[in-house]
Amino acid sequence: GGLLEHFGERCVTSNQFYRPLSSTGSNSSARGQQMEPLSVRHTILRGPNSGRDLLAFGFLFNFGSFSPNSFVQWVEQAVAEPWFAQAVAAHAEDVVGVAVLAHMGWTDESIEVIRAAVRAAPGGAHLPMVVLAGHTHIRVFSRLDENAGLLESGRYFDTIGMIGFDTPPSAANAHVA
Repeated sequence: GGLLEHFGERCVTSNQFYRPLSSTGSNSSARGQQMEPLSVRHTILRGPNSGRDLLAFGFLFNFGSFSPNSFVQWVEQAVAEPWFAQAVAAHAEDVVGVAVLAHMGWTDESIEVIRAAVRAAPGGAHLPMVVLAGHTHIRVFSRLDENAGLLESGRYFDTIGMIGFDTPPSAANAHVA
């Protein structure tokens, strides 16, 4: 088993695709096949102690140097597809916020594209949101709007910590004391 078999739905890649190998294990006969998402494009993360749920997405920066058997969809294209707004709308009442795992620097323009797409989706206008960025290897916090923040926490595991945010009273967290 590989990475995907090991992590299953815990692996989230919202804009990465691959071309499956043929049944013989080679790519030669697979070249005409459609690309498939590398993993689930979003998932729900449940806090083990709080029992609260977060809607999670995972984005790679707009990377153009991929192999013929992989593809990184531009962030602008991914969030414009119906699945993105549908995911926010379907879970907005059941989660306490959105977590975006972003392999991109804290100043990358794609972060604003993702934030704006969450805000434009049904139910997403005031949903708490945290972007966990990482590519420039610095420690920084930035407020994106009144209900959204970004954290990039250093390099090579030199910063270990936690991030917290207030959640409004809702049906999603009414069961938590």
